[in-house]
Amino acid sequence: MLSPDESARISQSLSNLVVEPLPMIDWLAPGFIYSIVKDIWAALRRRVTRIKPSVPRVTVRAIPILRDLWWHLGSHDGAPAMQIATRWLITNISERPTIVAMASMSRGWFRAGHQADVITRNVIPVGATVKTMIDFWIHPPFRNTGESFKTRITFFDHLGNPHKTQRITIPSDWRPKREELKPTEEAIHSITDPLVKRVVAILKDEVNRYKECGRRLGGLGSVQVTYENRTLKGIGYQGRQANSPRRQWIVPDPETASIHSDSLCAITKIFENEDIAGKQMIINGLLERINIKSEYTCITYFILFSLFKIGQLPAALRTIKDKLLGDKTYGLDDSIRMLSGLLQYEHPSFDDYTLDEVERFMDGLNGFVHHLKERCIAARAVKLQAKESGASAGTPT
Repeated sequence: MLSPDESARISQSLSNLVVEPLPMIDWLAPGFIYSIVKDIWAALRRRVTRIKPSVPRVTVRAIPILRDLWWHLGSHDGAPAMQIATRWLITNISERPTIVAMASMSRGWFRAGHQADVITRNVIPVGATVKTMIDFWIHPPFRNTGESFKTRITFFDHLGNPHKTQRITIPSDWRPKREELKPTEEAIHSITDPLVKRVVAILKDEVNRYKECGRRLGGLGSVQVTYENRTLKGIGYQGRQANSPRRQWIVPDPETASIHSDSLCAITKIFENEDIAGKQMIINGLLERINIKSEYTCITYFILFSLFKIGQLPAALRTIKDKLLGDKTYGLDDSIRMLSGLLQYEHPSFDDYTLDEVERFMDGLNGFVHHLKERCIAARAVKLQAKESGASAGTPT
């Protein structure tokens, strides 16, 4: 039992004890409830804005240009790599201009994606379609030469929206080359006519000289041009002055220009020493060797040059157009270069009939024809001016 003094001391302590109320539990606080309601509303709002976005989520449509999809083996930073080239027609379907800012390539969910290394970031106006280049460099390569692979490209517009394409096939640009049959070489010893044998020997020598100084070096075998105290291989190249009133397609002083060849001199010397029958045999021998399957295809320019010098250019042009149209080498193109050079430097040698034949020769020739049309017009204008000035000089005042 407690003594009276201890009981009195305990009673005094209890009377001095202050009992504080229990604190309110945090999750019942109004601020916590407001926070939960705010988060729920934000989540619902995000869900709604995906359906009716204030910022467009779909801005472009992309279609691959199939003929411009390819890959090949190369090197990147000194290491083997695959260069993958893709070209796309991208249409802006949004209501504001857009840009394809980034692109990535994937080959399956379990493989790592690859970011585009080269991309043309052109602004695409509303409703417009723009051709876009997207290239990748991937190392190490994951395909061997000649193999194709399937992939999917993801475009990212300037708003960060992804646009995935359908799976496409990227083929290798390598194709096994077919061995082209070399034309049968003409044996000189099998030619019975000694005159034709001499001409063929010169042609064969020109073939060898073209191999040494041909298109790769800007030359035309033995052919050279001399103009303004310079001698250049082939027909040379005369620079043009921009915005000049001068006539520049043909030289103004053809008497100082010359296209020459020692092989040509040999043929013309043989031709001049023959009678009419011999000359016709040389002409026929040259024309017969203009053929798309001939060993002389590469030097058709020289045959044209030779026939031009002996007055048979129209026959040469008709035969070249008949026999070499569709030539996949450079026989036809080099012949056109030769003709263009003759018009540029020796245009006084072209009469109206020959100019007509040159223009007929141009009909149906697709692609770059080395300014034949411009040179023909300039040559006609010069002849007309010379004729008018001559008539004026001969008219008594």
